[in-house]
Amino acid sequence: MKIHKTHSKSDLIYLFKQLGIDLDKKKNKNEIIQDIIKNFNNINFNEENDFEIKNDGDLVHHLENENKEGKIDTIEKEIVMNKAKKIIHFGKCKYNIQATDYKDIQEIFADCLYIHKYGFIPSVRRALKIHNDCLFKVGHINPVLPKKVQREMSEKGKMKKVQHYNCKITHGNFLITFD
Repeated sequence: MKIHKTHSKSDLIYLFKQLGIDLDKKKNKNEIIQDIIKNFNNINFNEENDFEIKNDGDLVHHLENENKEGKIDTIEKEIVMNKAKKIIHFGKCKYNIQATDYKDIQEIFADCLYIHKYGFIPSVRRALKIHNDCLFKVGHINPVLPKKVQREMSEKGKMKKVQHYNCKITHGNFLITFD
């Protein structure tokens, strides 16, 4: 089995953690690949993984092909980030088109359509939220999120919601004295 070079060390560790195999983070990528080959028969294929891998064939197909999830080249990322920054600036200007480089709301919508497929970038998600909050928007656009990012966002949301505030209120007459 040959693993495509676009799979990073952290991607492999995350994938196999989902499949029930813990790999040593201290090892380099080649040593991790050797561990994967040794432990290939011990893989637990459950239905709860972000990559929708259900059997050996799916796993081999995933590893041999290019990893496109969450990857973007530098030129494309620069274009996407510039568009996202312009949309965020539009939101900071209280949705005033005259205060931005845009001529009309249709241009903003076109930029949102262009960047929505890069939902793994936080600035893109922020820009699309700003666009969706605008009263003058042409249409609602949701970012395309990989399952890994969806899981991370839901876990962060749970962490934010689990806050226990303890406050005890007592009623009655109290005597406060100062020295």
